[in-house]
Order: sequence, then C-alpha cells, then structure tokens
Amino acid sequence: MSDRLQEANDFIIEHNGCCTVKEIADKLNLSIRSIHRLFTEDMGIAPKKYLRIIRFNYACMQISTFPEIDLFDVLCSCGYYDQMHFIHEFKEIMKTTPSHFLKITEGHFYFYRPLIVL
Repeated sequence: MSDRLQEANDFIIEHNGCCTVKEIADKLNLSIRSIHRLFTEDMGIAPKKYLRIIRFNYACMQISTFPEIDLFDVLCSCGYYDQMHFIHEFKEIMKTTPSHFLKITEGHFYFYRPLIVL
C-alpha cells in the first residue's frame, strides 16, 4: 500500500467512513481525480464505494456493540439519514435484508471482518 493510500485510509478509519472524497483530497492535498485514481489503481475500488463499506461496517459494529441504544440514533451518528437508507445499503452490500441476516446468523449482527488491503 502506498504512503498516500495509507494516509487516506487512516483518515477514513478515523472518521468511520463518514467523510467525503473531497475531504480526503483536501487532507492529502490532491485532486478528487487523483484520489479516485489512487483508490481504483491500488485497491480496485472507487473511493466513494470504499467509504460506504467502512461506514456500513462501523454502523453494524455499533448496532452489535450497543444493542440497547436506539437504532435511529446509531444510524444517524453513522451518517445515515434514516432506517430505510441503512436498509437499502445493507441489501446492496450483503445481498439480503437485515432481518433475514439476523435470522440466519442467530442474532449476531456483526462479525469482525478485518480490512485487508493488498
């Protein structure tokens, strides 16, 4: 992983994926196009999609870690506008609904999935 990509990744993780490509570009003093190129060439994924995955992962971790906290509050703190926004993203990423996922995983909403960047 290049130093620039590592710096971008650190910034993204620090903000739990709740940042924009422009904010990453400003932080690294690069253009948005350069950030896009950096991600697609080195990681094989667009930066916006990577941000969505990190944010989604963080939201799932928060839901699992703090089940007593209101779901809406957790989702808002993770950058989702409402439950439907999260459910739509959940379906897109996991290819199933949250309720079906909970059923097949016996209530375990989050599994630790380490980020491996080659």
